[in-house]
Amino acid sequence: MIKPGRSGMYLDGERLVLSPTDLVGFLYCDHLTELSLLVAHHNLAKPADDDPELTVVQRRGNAHEKEYLTRLRADGFGVTEIPGTGDLGARVQLTEKALADGPDVIYQATFVDAGGEGPIWRGHADFLSRVPEPSLFGSYSYEPEDTKLARQVRPSAVLQLCQYAEQLARHQGHPPELIHIVLGGQEKVSLRLAEFGAYFRAAKARFVDACTNGVVAYPEPVEHCAVCSWRSRCDNQRIEDDHLTLVFGLRTDRPANSSKGPVLPRWPSWPLAMTTRCRASTVLPSTSSAARPSCRFRPVPTRRRHHRMSC
Repeated sequence: MIKPGRSGMYLDGERLVLSPTDLVGFLYCDHLTELSLLVAHHNLAKPADDDPELTVVQRRGNAHEKEYLTRLRADGFGVTEIPGTGDLGARVQLTEKALADGPDVIYQATFVDAGGEGPIWRGHADFLSRVPEPSLFGSYSYEPEDTKLARQVRPSAVLQLCQYAEQLARHQGHPPELIHIVLGGQEKVSLRLAEFGAYFRAAKARFVDACTNGVVAYPEPVEHCAVCSWRSRCDNQRIEDDHLTLVFGLRTDRPANSSKGPVLPRWPSWPLAMTTRCRASTVLPSTSSAARPSCRFRPVPTRRRHHRMSC
């Protein structure tokens, strides 16, 4: 029985329960998936959700979603709302009933796919909008919509919608033609699902393989760190390890499987103003040149040809 009220991946008996958010997290950061698996198997405690910055972002996202819901109702669309809390199985049944009834919009549709022997997939689509395309329901079918605060479409939003579209296809007999993203300015962007399906299936297969066979990855800093509840833990580990990513200007865009490691900045390419600020920050407030720290390059004891500047 799928447990209600859970967030993040977890175990239901011997099977992992995964969500589109877990898939997106894997593509942002392998280490996030490693930590999530440890939590799911009860080998690590999940950090407390007490980051005020994350709370603000979540609050703004919820407000944006509610604003779009209000707008749909004001425009005369009939909306069936699925409860956001309570027994997960009951919410799935309410979603299936709503799909059969055929309202204009279904809000917070809940899907659970426990077919096959792999992980169980669950998801909660922001909105499903009715379109005049025949399906197993009759003369209509549905297309998924997701609200995002961003002002432009991001790959993470597209991948989440691809998962919702896959779940919709199980119920209505065919995948939707379009997926939709409502951006922060209330602009709706529509995309053809067929243009992203192949990438989604490949990404999903890699993610399932990582969850099945395990993943070990160093916490390299990535864009997702800014909104990650594990941020403090990873920052502390890089500081403790004196990791090369702490070097100013260090590139971290080299593929993870590269044997060459990170790329140090080419010092002459730094902007002059930035170099001046860095130099000024190492000078003590004294007029005596003897009081200023001397700097030299000291080789790091490693096979890689990196150097550390010590003062």
